[in-house]
Amino acid sequence: MKRIELVLHNRAYSIQIEYGLLFRLKEILAEIAPGDRRFLLVTDEVVAELYGKRVLESFAGLLVDLFVLPSGEENKNLENLNRLYDYLIINGYERRDVLLAFGGGVVGDITGMAAATYLRGVPYIQIPSTLLAQVDAGIGGKVAVNHALGKNLIGSFYQPKAVLVDPSLLDTLSERELRGAIAEVIKYGVALDYEFFVFLEENVAGILEGDRFLREEMVARACELKAGIVRQDELDLGVRAVLNFGHTLGHALEQLGEYREYSHGEAVSIGMVAVFAMAEELGLVERGDKERVIALLEQVGLPVRLKGMYAKERIKESIGKDKKKSEGQVRWVLPERIGKAKINCIVPEKILDRVLLDLMG
Repeated sequence: MKRIELVLHNRAYSIQIEYGLLFRLKEILAEIAPGDRRFLLVTDEVVAELYGKRVLESFAGLLVDLFVLPSGEENKNLENLNRLYDYLIINGYERRDVLLAFGGGVVGDITGMAAATYLRGVPYIQIPSTLLAQVDAGIGGKVAVNHALGKNLIGSFYQPKAVLVDPSLLDTLSERELRGAIAEVIKYGVALDYEFFVFLEENVAGILEGDRFLREEMVARACELKAGIVRQDELDLGVRAVLNFGHTLGHALEQLGEYREYSHGEAVSIGMVAVFAMAEELGLVERGDKERVIALLEQVGLPVRLKGMYAKERIKESIGKDKKKSEGQVRWVLPERIGKAKINCIVPEKILDRVLLDLMG
């Protein structure tokens, strides 16, 4: 087992990574949350169909209930959060009881929001089932639901008691979901760690083919990078903004497509190409860096251009609603080179216009 300790100002928890961990949850929970407690396993329709019965059987002897959410980013909303509140209240869950977020980012966010606010806070544990959740959404305590006017606009910071990662769960992801999530992994290399970027260049074919050693290495290194940023900036007041690399345009595209046209990773892929194009125009990166990033994204099978379905002004309007906007201006995260990025960048409108038109061309 690989174990990463995430020590924060007033609490600490571990990220545990191991193939087959999913079916040792009873043993692991006895260490993390000992005593006579109730557990609520929150998952979605897809994960429940694939793993629900086997996981519940592995909990034999514990008091565990199951709550199933509808699948899909479009369901990460107040309506489904309220359904979870109703279940907790009607069934008398108490402060010492534990919520288990077993699923992707939608399940993790809704469960985390419920845990943060039900009875002013109950413990929860992340058991991320998708690559995107394993390396990003499940780590760091950001929990939120979407609003019709933007992604993740209603949320909080609430850290889990633990993050339990089983890379074998990646075997049942759809090809599109796996490839999309690798965009988020590439983000870590592009924005934070050149050596990790090179690892991905050299090994992404094996990762896509299912090499277990390479997948575990990829997940563990990405988790270490995410944990390192969260240690420095738990509440996203400074350096953690670097994790927004590629997300400013990416979130806008997701929202315009009502979370159906582009997956999160596909939108972030286009967003990363966009910020490299902006950085080139501003003279921040060397010629060739953008092409190298595009080559890796294309090797994964990710989009690097817009489909031309949105007008430029609609995209700019959606970008303007970004939650990281400060003093009326959108703050971009731009690369300085592969492996390093800078936050709080202002991009002149004429450059944004040129980049969007080029991506649409």
